[in-house]
Amino acid sequence: SKNAVFFVDGAILMIGCIIIAGLYPALVISLFNPLRSLTSKQKSGRNNYFGKSLIVFQFTLAIGLVTASCVYYSQMRFISSSNLGYNPHDIIRIHLPPQRANANVVKLFRNALLTDPSVKGVAGATGISMGSVIANGKEVAVRTNSIDENYLSTLEIPLKEGRNFYALNAADSAGSTIVNEAFEKAAGWENAVGHQLRDVNERHPRTIIGVVRDYHYASLKEDIRPEVLNFRNTENIFVKVRNGKDIQAL
Repeated sequence: SKNAVFFVDGAILMIGCIIIAGLYPALVISLFNPLRSLTSKQKSGRNNYFGKSLIVFQFTLAIGLVTASCVYYSQMRFISSSNLGYNPHDIIRIHLPPQRANANVVKLFRNALLTDPSVKGVAGATGISMGSVIANGKEVAVRTNSIDENYLSTLEIPLKEGRNFYALNAADSAGSTIVNEAFEKAAGWENAVGHQLRDVNERHPRTIIGVVRDYHYASLKEDIRPEVLNFRNTENIFVKVRNGKDIQAL
């Protein structure tokens, strides 16, 4: 398997580095004469200071590398054990050029991918934009994303309230939206489903049909901000593959 080949190559590379790194010290020790060193006077001067400086530099570099490795390990362990609110594993993101990002092309591409047994799901989402909406009589700064009906299930983002978009429901595309818990809290609603919001630049409101659990769409250092998910044509394809499988359809 690919994992076995990776570990074998890594082991060979590590052994090779150890052999190369040990050649010079072994050569120096083999030429070392203890009796001559004991009977000769200790050298002093510029060369001695230079040698001591190199030793100090080596120890400093080693300590720095060990510290960096510990920090990296702790960060990776933190990231792998953190609950992101969705499942990012085995997801492949494919960006379609704008001239190809139409409903027919996306549909054909999705159908071709779903013929592959290694593909568990295919979803779409478009670029992120920042803006503001009016909800519950107040202006709320939001992050807006456009998704299709498969996005939540493919990324395993759970619904807290309400429902997902329906592919064959024209009303969803025209006047429905999904928000996250952070938006619900910012708007001051206990249950946002059934309420309306509108973009500050639009007249027609949208009806909230569902509320998703908060998930980390940005760095873990950033707070989860209000988000609005609209239903429309998308440019980015997200492919959920089965663990360890290759997509033959591509």
